[in-house]
Amino acid sequence: MKFYNTYLFDFDYTIADSSVGIIMSFNEAFRAIGIDYINPSEIKKTIGKSLFNAFVELSGGYSDYDYLLFQRKFMATSKEVMVKYSYLYDSVIDLFKELKINQCSIGIVTSKDKNTVSKILQKYNCGEFVDVIVGEDNVQHQKPNSEPIDKAIKLLGLDYSNTVYVGDCVVDALTAQNAKVDFYAVLSGVETKADFVKHHCDVKCFFRSVTQLIDYIIKN
Repeated sequence: MKFYNTYLFDFDYTIADSSVGIIMSFNEAFRAIGIDYINPSEIKKTIGKSLFNAFVELSGGYSDYDYLLFQRKFMATSKEVMVKYSYLYDSVIDLFKELKINQCSIGIVTSKDKNTVSKILQKYNCGEFVDVIVGEDNVQHQKPNSEPIDKAIKLLGLDYSNTVYVGDCVVDALTAQNAKVDFYAVLSGVETKADFVKHHCDVKCFFRSVTQLIDYIIKN
């Protein structure tokens, strides 16, 4: 096993589940532009993508003005429900502690906004373990562009060769590839190993969840 001194994590479906709040926020926002209901299973498929790309995929093509209304309502609803209805996976705090024992830096690189992620971490009293958070509001170009990972590494003052990005979807894998860092896939989201293979993703290891990742780190 290669030693990494920097672990960067995606958020949704990698270390946390915010799907209930996301679904509520999406459907409230779509109602603001005259779309009554989007099936939750379809919304879940877009988790991890930028809000704009998810909007385009789910709406089937609306105007810039529609997106502006959608975005405003989404953000307003999100502020009310997202932290309340989000939870960290059971083993995440143990994972963070294990990485800190190994003197590793920890970052979160996500399509969520930084403030929401910070509040969810504070809810679980584990914000102290995370050295940097890069959200969609901290960059000009969203995943799979390399900018979010580039910014995290720059803020940490570390190097690419000892960094691994951990995520649950193909977009995460492509982001790591574009940033030229290694990638670990956790299969706790809606995408499968076959999806990564189909898109020719360079995945160093597959894990069922971050719980299995802890065991892997300890044993190696």
